[in-house]
Amino acid sequence: RVITAQDIFDAAVHYFYQESSYGLIARLMLSGINLATFVLVGGYISEKILLGERNLVAQLNDTIVQLKTVTHEKDEVQQLLDERELLIASLVKAEKMAETSVLSASIAHELSQPLCAIQLNAQSLQFLIHEPKSQDIKDVLLDRIIADNQRASDIIVSLKQLFTSSVGRYEKVSLDQLVEKIGVIVMPIAKMNSITIHYSLNAPDEVDMCVGELQQVIINLCTNAIHALENVNHNDKKILIQTEQTSSSLRLMVIDNGTGIPDTMGNTIFDLMETSKSEGMGVGLWLSRHIVKRHGGALYFENQSHGGVAFIMELPVLRDCANDIS
Repeated sequence: RVITAQDIFDAAVHYFYQESSYGLIARLMLSGINLATFVLVGGYISEKILLGERNLVAQLNDTIVQLKTVTHEKDEVQQLLDERELLIASLVKAEKMAETSVLSASIAHELSQPLCAIQLNAQSLQFLIHEPKSQDIKDVLLDRIIADNQRASDIIVSLKQLFTSSVGRYEKVSLDQLVEKIGVIVMPIAKMNSITIHYSLNAPDEVDMCVGELQQVIINLCTNAIHALENVNHNDKKILIQTEQTSSSLRLMVIDNGTGIPDTMGNTIFDLMETSKSEGMGVGLWLSRHIVKRHGGALYFENQSHGGVAFIMELPVLRDCANDIS
């Protein structure tokens, strides 16, 4: 207005604050420019804010999708782990059945001996029951009946415990007790093959163990040693089962005086489906090592300088039953 009011060519302007037509046009143009600038700047800022919100929403959606994917993958991994545990439990049961089928004939023979002895002693006692002068003989016969009954009972109880032990459940028991229970089961087949089993048990303390699984390992190592000696020609066939205990570990050694492990099998003997026995499943040593490893221990063998082989199982004393994933 100030500028246009001084326009001497505009006769319509009579005083200083009077707006000329040029001033009106200029003011409207300036107002339009200001309005357009406001709209453009405001629109630009709004678009940036909206774009940022869209990006944030997209990032949140991506994060949700990733979380769902991770959760799904975690569920799949857990399902696979559960299936693996079921598979391992099934293999343990299958291996127990396979080993027991091999031992069944010798166990039946071993059971028949005390049962026949009980019958003969009972018949003798029945014959002497009215003889007052044979009390000493009666006492001897009764002692024999009780001892043979206990012998048969030990075999039956050991078999029952072998099949009723819960896989994966920890119990307080000593390694020596496990070896003694398994010894009752494998002793008959050892006798049938003229094999002498010696014990050197030095781990009497009770510690937490997954009894069912470790029983399977000990049975497998013992029966493998027996099979290794079946076709050995020398007469002095022996197996030494030895246990040791320290403050932090348990150690079991099953040592035979056979021919040892051939060099060609040394690197594959613990592989799945690898076996040197015609009736074997090829699962025993692989399963045994898997069980020992998931208990935090190790299973390996050492050929002996005098012949034969020692299978060695080492376990930590403190183990967590929940830590089964390996």
